[in-house]
Amino acid sequence: ILDLAHNRLGEFPEMMSDLTSLKHLDLRYNKLRKLNFSTFPRENKLDQFLTGFNRLVELDGLAAFSHSLSVIDLRDNLLAVFPTDILFFTKLKVLEISNNNLSDLPFQLGYMQNLQNLKVDGNILRRIRRGVLSSGTESLKKYLRSRDPNPATESSAQPEVLVPVSVQKKAAKSPGPTKIKKNVG
Repeated sequence: ILDLAHNRLGEFPEMMSDLTSLKHLDLRYNKLRKLNFSTFPRENKLDQFLTGFNRLVELDGLAAFSHSLSVIDLRDNLLAVFPTDILFFTKLKVLEISNNNLSDLPFQLGYMQNLQNLKVDGNILRRIRRGVLSSGTESLKKYLRSRDPNPATESSAQPEVLVPVSVQKKAAKSPGPTKIKKNVG
C-alpha cells in the first residue's frame, strides 16, 4: 500500500514505475492534472487505483494495469473524455467516475462482465436519461449495450471495441483506431 493522499502533488513521481509489487495506490486529494503510466511494467500487481479529488484532465498508459486492477476511483476530477483503456480491464469490479465532465459513456462498458459497481453521477451525460443513471449498475450496463451500433445477433457474437492508442503504438504502427473482437463470454 502506498498512500500519497493529501500531499499537494502536482506531478506523478517517476520512481513509481519501479514499484512492481504495489497493490494499492492512493493519490486522492492532490493537484494532479495528468498521469502517464506508460513507463509502468506490465508485470505489476496493482489492484486498487485511487485518484479521486484531483484536477485530472488526462490519463495515459492505463493499459499497463488491464490485467490487475479491480478498483478505479476517478471521481471529482476534470475528465472530459472517458479513458478507453479501461474497457480492457478484465478484472475491474468498481469504477467510480462521478463528478467529472463526461458527456457520454462508451457502449462497451455494458459488456464488462465483472463490473459490479459503476458510479457516474455528476457528469453532464446528456444522452442518458436520469432514470437510467439512477437505476443501478446493471440497468446502466443494459442500456449501454442497447446503444451498440452492431449488436450481437447470436450469443457467440462479440462486440467490436477500439484498441487503446497505447496498445496500438506497441503492437503496430498503423494510424487511427483499430477494431477488434472482445470476448464477452
